Formats: sequence, structure tokens, C-alpha cells
Amino acid sequence: MTAMYLLMLQPSCYPLQDDLADDDVMILDNGQQVFLWVGKKTSDVEIKLAFKSAQVITLVVNNI
Repeated sequence: MTAMYLLMLQPSCYPLQDDLADDDVMILDNGQQVFLWVGKKTSDVEIKLAFKSAQVITLVVNNI
């Protein structure tokens, strides 16, 4: 089972390369751009959900 969650980071706390797992997806929004990390072993379903989530984040941020 795959869990989805939203992690809000303080401006002084940035993800490190060690935080990027081969079997996971990370979405990072820096306020100007949305970045999507897709690990090599990530499932197709999780990739599709991540892309959709990134699109929704972009739409919401642009409408604020």
C-alpha cells in the first residue's frame, strides 16, 4: 500500500539528495516552480498520481 502525504518544510530546511528514494516520488514547490522527483523503482500508479498532484499544486498556487 502506498501512502500519500503532504510535508511542509520551513524555508531553512531543504531536502537533501539522501532523502530521494529509488522507489518513491517527491514533489517540491519552491514558490516559483514545482519539481517532481521520480525514483527508478517507482510504480506506474504512483508516477501517475504524482504527476496529477503536481498539476493540482500548480493550478492551486497560480490561483492564489
